[in-house]
Amino acid sequence: RAPWRLPPAHRALLAQMLVAVAQTDGSAASARKVWDAFVFSLRYHRGQFRQSGEPYATHPLEVAAMLAQQGADLPTVMTGLLHDTVEDT
Repeated sequence: RAPWRLPPAHRALLAQMLVAVAQTDGSAASARKVWDAFVFSLRYHRGQFRQSGEPYATHPLEVAAMLAQQGADLPTVMTGLLHDTVEDT
């Protein structure tokens, strides 16, 4: 499932999270690492949906975005994105 197939609100959340991470440590490389973790999460949640019909990947995205908005460090934000992949692999 491609990122652009996320519901519009979640696409905006993803963009805000990437900006927040880049601003926290001033590094585009950090935003790239978060993007890579997001793509990894999407890959492992492919075909999974919430009861609402939204892709399951919206849940880890929401968790990671909350962490980024609170100023969490890079490993913590990435953990937010990846926290359910272990259960699904």
